[in-house]
Amino acid sequence: MPAKLRESLGDIYYVTRGLDNCIAVYSADKWHELERKVNELPSSKARHVQRMFFGLAQQCEPDAQGRISLTQSLRDYAYLERDAVVAGVSDRVEIWSASRWDELESNTMTAENLAAAMDELGL
Repeated sequence: MPAKLRESLGDIYYVTRGLDNCIAVYSADKWHELERKVNELPSSKARHVQRMFFGLAQQCEPDAQGRISLTQSLRDYAYLERDAVVAGVSDRVEIWSASRWDELESNTMTAENLAAAMDELGL
């Protein structure tokens, strides 16, 4: 984990399945906030989110170099085999397979899509 991102995550953070087959990393504060929100959902909705979001989650404490170990289940979910991309994304960090990140970058992270998103936000 890059030092700049470790500072915002704190000493203990949580990793779980993210959208689009990445791994999402949350600070302890953000994790507990998400946990509270999910637990406030009606049980018919909460159980699905709890299984998907919390089922493979793990608490992490990075070593002195900022490294963490990821379970094989999370690595499989994110197609992580060798090279990874670590990206700070607003309230979380995402860990991507480098090849999937390159694909995402070339297919969806285009100037046109950025302009459309900024227009939608009124920027």
